[in-house]
Amino acid sequence: VECLLTYEAATDHLHGCRDCHCLGFPATTDSLPALLSSSPACFASARMGVHPSSPLVIVILVFGLHAWISSMGIPYPRLLIRRLCVHQAAAAAGRLEKLFCPLVFEKGAGKHRLQEEVRPEHPLDPLTPLEISRARLVLEDAFLYVEGQSVVYNLELLEPEKQVVLDWVPGLPLPPRKAFVVVKTSGVVRKIVIDLGSASVVSDDVYLGPAQPRTLYEEMEMASEVAMQYPGLIQSLKARGLGMEEVFCLGFSPGWFNMGRVERRRMLKVSCYCMNGTTNFYMRPIEGILAVVDIEKREVIWYEDTGEVPLARAEGTDYRLSTQSGPFQEKLRPISLEQPKGRSFTIVGNVVKWGNWEMHVAPHYRSGVMISQASYLDLDSNTKRNVLYRGFASELFVPYMDPADGWYFRTYMDAGEYGMGAFAMPLDPLNDCPRNAAFMDGVLVDSKGHPTITPRMICIFEKYSGDVSWRHSESPMTDFSYREIRPKVTLVIRIASTVGNYDYLLDWEFQNDGLIRVEVGLSGVLMVKGSRFDRVEDETKSENGVTVAMVAPRTIGVMHDHFITF
Repeated sequence: VECLLTYEAATDHLHGCRDCHCLGFPATTDSLPALLSSSPACFASARMGVHPSSPLVIVILVFGLHAWISSMGIPYPRLLIRRLCVHQAAAAAGRLEKLFCPLVFEKGAGKHRLQEEVRPEHPLDPLTPLEISRARLVLEDAFLYVEGQSVVYNLELLEPEKQVVLDWVPGLPLPPRKAFVVVKTSGVVRKIVIDLGSASVVSDDVYLGPAQPRTLYEEMEMASEVAMQYPGLIQSLKARGLGMEEVFCLGFSPGWFNMGRVERRRMLKVSCYCMNGTTNFYMRPIEGILAVVDIEKREVIWYEDTGEVPLARAEGTDYRLSTQSGPFQEKLRPISLEQPKGRSFTIVGNVVKWGNWEMHVAPHYRSGVMISQASYLDLDSNTKRNVLYRGFASELFVPYMDPADGWYFRTYMDAGEYGMGAFAMPLDPLNDCPRNAAFMDGVLVDSKGHPTITPRMICIFEKYSGDVSWRHSESPMTDFSYREIRPKVTLVIRIASTVGNYDYLLDWEFQNDGLIRVEVGLSGVLMVKGSRFDRVEDETKSENGVTVAMVAPRTIGVMHDHFITF
């Protein structure tokens, strides 16, 4: 059995883990962690494909297999030999076929799980966990990924040409599956294409342009840690009477301002907030402090303290309902949409059918959700009318309009710099999505090239809010009692993404009259600027007549926009 549980993944994520669990695993739920943590030597030998108690057989089989593979001309013999393993517990259960699955890590749950491999059924189906693991192994064996030196920023399906997709029909073999990878090793960014069928590298291009790969969680955390260890920042906080345990620092993308040079260094600008007295630290910015961190060198390369600005008060900033003291409006009775005969839509793989609509839906690290090949059945001709080949949010641009040193650079590209899908959060049933919703997990990639799962990343449901799609009643003058009313029911495909302080709700809504609507909901909390003043009149005078939006004493809501392109 080809079991893509690498020794690195096992030691990184499972060794000593007591809360691991498996879904669909044939043996007991703790058999895999027990096997992997019982003996590193046992697992190291097991990954070569034979029983660990037979060292002589190991040597003979490995060298024999190596010679046979080499003679057959199969690419990457080390790849195949290193990844063969035997799972004793599953063999005893007689369910070896169930082990053709990679290790997938569930985001935000603090647990790891095995997921049975889902084979792609459509040319645009996203990479499966097995395909992601296979692509990583190809990178590693081609020395394009080096453990501890490389960072994977993107590993996704390289979509076939449009005409190839349009010519494909169910029942035909899928076009060749390829992966597109962006990886950085020792400061060099490479764009790589991998043929997953032959396990070979198709192209390998070094990128020398001015752009940077997207910002990762790990980089933001590392920038915060580096800044908080910087003596200048520690001294600035001490001068403000703040202890390190009261402070949270966050790294932001530095923006790009065409300074006439290509800045090769990967940097984040770090601002700090006071957590004392509130969970909503965004409302208590520590103004005047700004650090620039070189991500690769892990050092502060520029630091500025322009002087102390009094902290905003903590009272009234906690957004949790349990902390509110009222007064509140009268509590409304619960409401829900019931469908006694079940849903009207079906989901097969990634293909959704509802009424006359049919479309392909896929999670995506950048846009959150990708809508492809949306078609509408023309009942007169009994043919599908292609309405939309590919629909997605291409960018979400958020420029803040303040020229101060700590603010002018805040020109965020929330899709390109961070990723609407990479920062997507699991949807909450009955709150984010109604009772009748179906959910779709997102399979993404971490910075080491391992597959990760974001559970309930997308929800799909039918929406009815009492609106009327069409109606007509005959006038009493005609003496006809005809009345026709058709309710407006739509199909909604939704994601929720939390990028810093803002939460975005993105809905693709399909109407039964053939119309497609896109709605964007903006929630979360404001990103505010600290002020020396309690009243807007005083702040306006200090800004030479420029009107500011003071939302609370010592707190300014900085003017900004959200531009969303599709």
